[in-house]
Amino acid sequence: MKKGTLVALALFSLMAISGTSRGEKETPCTITEMYIAGVPAKEVRHTLVVPRDWLEGGKLIIEGEASQAAEKIEVTLDGGKTWQTAQGTTSWYCSFQPLPGEKLKIGARAWCGGKPAPLYRRKLYRASFTGKTAKEIVVEKLRAMELLYQGENRLQFMKLFSKRLRSPLYSNYRDLEVQVRNDFQWGGAIQYRFYTDQVLRSNGIHMVQTHWNLTYLGLMEPKEGYTEFHFDPGDSWKVVDIRGDKPFGIIEEPKPDLYIVEDEIDGKFIAFAPVGMVLVVVHNGGRIAARKVLVKVHCRDIGPVGAFPPSEATATATIKVVPINGVAVVNLLLQAPEWHPPVTCIITVDPKNRISEIDESNNRAQKLF
Repeated sequence: MKKGTLVALALFSLMAISGTSRGEKETPCTITEMYIAGVPAKEVRHTLVVPRDWLEGGKLIIEGEASQAAEKIEVTLDGGKTWQTAQGTTSWYCSFQPLPGEKLKIGARAWCGGKPAPLYRRKLYRASFTGKTAKEIVVEKLRAMELLYQGENRLQFMKLFSKRLRSPLYSNYRDLEVQVRNDFQWGGAIQYRFYTDQVLRSNGIHMVQTHWNLTYLGLMEPKEGYTEFHFDPGDSWKVVDIRGDKPFGIIEEPKPDLYIVEDEIDGKFIAFAPVGMVLVVVHNGGRIAARKVLVKVHCRDIGPVGAFPPSEATATATIKVVPINGVAVVNLLLQAPEWHPPVTCIITVDPKNRISEIDESNNRAQKLF
């Protein structure tokens, strides 16, 4: 038993020594953090556009931290074709003078035991330098919003927003999408203008405080408000959040307003003739065009009592579209056994109320011929 016990202890000791040895070999040789011009590299999702005011003494700084096992740190600016040694190890940095418009593929790696470890997070990060300031960049982004909105290019407009805004964490994205679609569907001659009040930088995100005004055909009065946009430089300066007043979306759904003016109704009824005709001008005083508008006329003669049996007839017609603040003309033909003027006609536009209107009480008129 004692001999067996000694053998077991010896094996256990060898395993412990072997484990320690393996543990030493497995000491991590890696970069733990990396920043490009102050932006955490892990937050760069597409291309990091570096503005002029992010440089320090005219140079772009790449820096970070590495494990204790690191002997040196190397940085590449061209996707691994060439490497330069950074200053420091556990805390390191590298600086260089970028050229306007220069496109970079930045990566960093640690060396341990005379061998290079894999790239930090095994990735290369795209970056480009622009001579503009951060404020100039966000002002251009807001201007692009204005132009795409006024041009009613909804698909291109929605591309200005980051996928981060579309995540389940931001439930207001769906509402935003609906509001924008409604603006493009119902609005006309959209005029949008943003005014940048202040630009703040926090944790790699640029918070841009703006005030704005919006107007378009059909909006009773200009809409205005104050909104804070959050731009992500690591995602090509796309919008990742919107706070404050909603800068897009209609206040309420615009509606048409169909009506008939009695003085603009004309008709022709000849005694003892079987056909009558009514000419109707339909107006739309609403904020959107009305489509597939049904017009109905019901006419009845009121000739000498008892001299002739009364005649009456009904006719309907559909107008394809009545434009905003415009008119449409329709002829309605009526067939009766014979007409005995005078004739009274009741004309109704949208008789079944299928079109939602601003005012439903002005859809009917009566005229004596």
